[in-house]
Amino acid sequence: MPSEYREIKFTQAELIEALENYQKAQAPDAPPLRPSGLKFSNDIEAFVSVRSGDNSREFSAAEVTAALIRFARKICIPIARGARKAVGAHPGGVVLKLWLE
Repeated sequence: MPSEYREIKFTQAELIEALENYQKAQAPDAPPLRPSGLKFSNDIEAFVSVRSGDNSREFSAAEVTAALIRFARKICIPIARGARKAVGAHPGGVVLKLWLE
């Protein structure tokens, strides 16, 4: 049976927009993200840390994946529902990895 592997690369600006949209959907009353910096981690508990002034918000790999899927659908990039999904850092942003077997 054929298999498929895709990587969709997102810039930091696209990641920030995706996380902002995700946060608005999850917590409409939360203050908007105004990032002054991003920090990527290989730790499952906190994949992306967004600094905004004195405050910091951490997003897990699962939250980043959900935010990127939502953003991809918004900008009409098809995402297979049954695909395995993972997220990773790459220079200048993040990559959403998709596997279909």
